[in-house]
Amino acid sequence: MAKNKQRLPRLGRGLSTLMTQPVDIRPDSNQAKSVQKPAAITQTKMQPDDLTAQPTLDVTFLEITAIHPNPHQPRQKFDPTSLEKLAESIRLAGLMQPVVVRPATDTTEGEYQLIAGERRLRAAKMAGLSQLPAIIRDIDNHEVAEWALIENLQREDLNPMERARAFSKLANDFGLSHQQMADRLGVDRSTISNTLRLLNLQPDVQAFLLENVLSAGQAKALVAIDDPQLQIALAKKTIQQDWSVRKLERAAADAKSNGEQIAGNSESTASPPASSRSIHLADLEEQLSQQLETRVRIRPGRKKATGTLWIEFYSIEQFDALLERMGVEAR
Repeated sequence: MAKNKQRLPRLGRGLSTLMTQPVDIRPDSNQAKSVQKPAAITQTKMQPDDLTAQPTLDVTFLEITAIHPNPHQPRQKFDPTSLEKLAESIRLAGLMQPVVVRPATDTTEGEYQLIAGERRLRAAKMAGLSQLPAIIRDIDNHEVAEWALIENLQREDLNPMERARAFSKLANDFGLSHQQMADRLGVDRSTISNTLRLLNLQPDVQAFLLENVLSAGQAKALVAIDDPQLQIALAKKTIQQDWSVRKLERAAADAKSNGEQIAGNSESTASPPASSRSIHLADLEEQLSQQLETRVRIRPGRKKATGTLWIEFYSIEQFDALLERMGVEAR
């Protein structure tokens, strides 16, 4: 176990090594002819340490249509203006860094799955390129997901909500603990834990964060508000009135301590805060979470004997597994 812990933090540096090798996008005629059948494909299992030990990297030009997106890509939105600038740069100067791919296992021969470089792939398509320089590696799904996350963390910061969902995917799909994720990404364990707390936000508030109309600091202040309606109302007020994090924290504290209603919620009483939730509901949440192997939340409704049950999932595979556990046959 100790040996593994020493190797984990080097994964990020290994990817960085791959992503800093310059290469000219313009192949000569001999290169173009070799695109269909690249000569050097590593078939052995790659380890994080192996990536930092190679003085040279084999670059192969691939047809851009043969490269398929990475299903583990944590970034959900790409800024169109930023992509267009990158595409224009590629048109003028070519692509200076190769993408990283692996042979696709679920498609025909000669097809590849992207590991790292989605922005470059999208921009290259916009620039009208037909071929891309690529480094081909044979790695498993676990490493692909890690590489996709690490690349985005190293290059262009993920949206806080995207980062939280990516961390959650690593935990749920690949069984990584908070400490293991921290070791691989070179961050503190508390950073992982605090980021994952953003998943407790209401869906409407998560959408605000994804759209970058709320900051990470404002979102963290809203996480502390257990009442769903109050959380959403304060989020909207923060956006509309451009509240600072400190002002939002004061408003939240005042609303919770004084039982005040935010505009638009005056017809009913707010749900009780987390400190007054019944132990019985907390126990039920824990039991359901263990049974379904995912996060479950129960919130009482405003009317007696009503409420809401949240069952979270982070991938299609996990959703299908949940349906199976509940005896529902997907059609």
